[in-house]
Amino acid sequence: MTLSHATMAAIRYGYGLRPSDAPVPDADALLRELDEAANQPPLFPLEGLEGRRQTLVDYFNLRKQVEDLRKAGKPFGDQDKGLNREADDRFKADVSARIAQAATSPYGFHERLASFWLNHFTVSADKSTEMKLIVPLYEAEAIRPHLNGHFSTLLKEVSLHPAMLIFLDQAQSIGPNSKIGLKRKEGGSNENFAREVMELHTLGVGTGYTQNDVRQMSLLLTGLTFDRLAVAAGFDANRAEPGSFTVLGKTYVRSPEPFLNAVAVLEDLARDPRTMRHISRQLYSHFISETPDEATIDAMVAVWKQTDGHLPSVYRTLLQANAAWDEPGQKFKLPFDYVVSTLRAVGASKDDIMGEDGKPLGPVVMPKPDEEANATPGQAQGQGQGMMAQPASVMPASAPAPAQAPAAGGAMAPAAMAKVGAAAVAGANSMAGPAQPQNPAGKPQQKQPLGRQAWQMIATLGQPVWRPSDAAGFSDKSDHWFSAAQMTQRIQWARRLVNQMAGQMANQVASQSPTQMPNQSAPANSGQMSGQGGGPAGNRADPRVFVETALADYARDDTIRVASQAPNRQSGLMMTLVSPEFNRR
Repeated sequence: MTLSHATMAAIRYGYGLRPSDAPVPDADALLRELDEAANQPPLFPLEGLEGRRQTLVDYFNLRKQVEDLRKAGKPFGDQDKGLNREADDRFKADVSARIAQAATSPYGFHERLASFWLNHFTVSADKSTEMKLIVPLYEAEAIRPHLNGHFSTLLKEVSLHPAMLIFLDQAQSIGPNSKIGLKRKEGGSNENFAREVMELHTLGVGTGYTQNDVRQMSLLLTGLTFDRLAVAAGFDANRAEPGSFTVLGKTYVRSPEPFLNAVAVLEDLARDPRTMRHISRQLYSHFISETPDEATIDAMVAVWKQTDGHLPSVYRTLLQANAAWDEPGQKFKLPFDYVVSTLRAVGASKDDIMGEDGKPLGPVVMPKPDEEANATPGQAQGQGQGMMAQPASVMPASAPAPAQAPAAGGAMAPAAMAKVGAAAVAGANSMAGPAQPQNPAGKPQQKQPLGRQAWQMIATLGQPVWRPSDAAGFSDKSDHWFSAAQMTQRIQWARRLVNQMAGQMANQVASQSPTQMPNQSAPANSGQMSGQGGGPAGNRADPRVFVETALADYARDDTIRVASQAPNRQSGLMMTLVSPEFNRR
């Protein structure tokens, strides 16, 4: 099956079609997105980069005050809980903003690359309370501005960011023969950082490095720590192991310059041929197929060497692969990808997604004991511009792992597609009709913004935003996610979404297929869906229009038929969102 380049660009290299977005006709247009998107800051952190840095400085100062209360034997529990709640509420709002960013940005390829690199250079907000404030900043300033530069720059930015130093315990690493190390009987260098940088971020598993290489690199990196006042990497010479260190056959002598050794070893790892091949394979597997074409991988590695790791040049080589624009459906969408795709398909706006979470935030202040139960960001100082309070149970403590299913074997096998399609039809028909949530008193509950609903569903599906369970990040393998249990939850989400958005969609008119270029002939099935020959025209809540708006020429005849023959509007809209092709790219 071959799709138009515009459809393939949106579905394989973006987060799916969105009614208001202009079509992306080819690889050159995808690559131009990277430069255009670089000039636009993301929606998170909500205070902006400098605002979040000030929030962190204030937070650390207040934490010190709480610690002083504890040391003095004075009550501190209410203040401690209040600061935890402050960080938690800001994190939840940032998660909604992260979802809105992916769902509303016209730069789908840039957004997908941001998610790819975020998962590659994994950190987790579950590491500590302060990480809930730091992780959104990490993505916004260490990853997004550098995904269209050289890999060595990206590697240095993420490796020396406070989020990575905290997540991989580098901030606590002490050389055993350093000034501090000699005074302590316990502790020492921590190998987590060195190991994960080699194994996950650069060389890859089983590529010839040894435990001694890990040990030597960990000693070389001692002294790196986290400067809370600067909200940046710091260097403490009193923690640094003296001497020389041999990593992968190269000797590094301890430099008096604070970050020189760390920068040198990271640059060498970035230029190692094993790193080039490891990451080229990951890019191919993420975007095209889990069975990489070795000729394409070789070409990507060659370009990497020629350009010193210029990532847009590597991306271009990937997009020029023979398989880059053929055989859609090779990958099952991850939970985040699926939920964001549904939001794009129904045309959800930033306000739809963020709601109250998009309001300006006030500074962090010390919660008073009598405010501990109800404090929300900005309200403690009387601004009233904080987020709506949410019960602590809103965010699952840990997301359930999706049920395992047999490997999908690349594109979904016909039998598997039939099973999923049948389950979707049966589930959608049985769930048709709006459902108003009820509270224990039997009264309708006020609806949460779509963003809050979305991140709860993403977590339920097993991929909580910014909260992977380990340094390897979330699995990118289709067979990890493809299961009946996963589809059941996706059906439930699709039902909830269309019930909430159908009325709004009914007031919108689709005049032309989002993938149809000027002077381009309409897809062969457009007349079947809309009754016209020039693309889907009419009410966007009409299932016959929606299926083409959301899938264009990717829509199978079975999906078009089932959506058109659904017993009611909500069921018809759901048929598209739970169809086999909508769940794959």
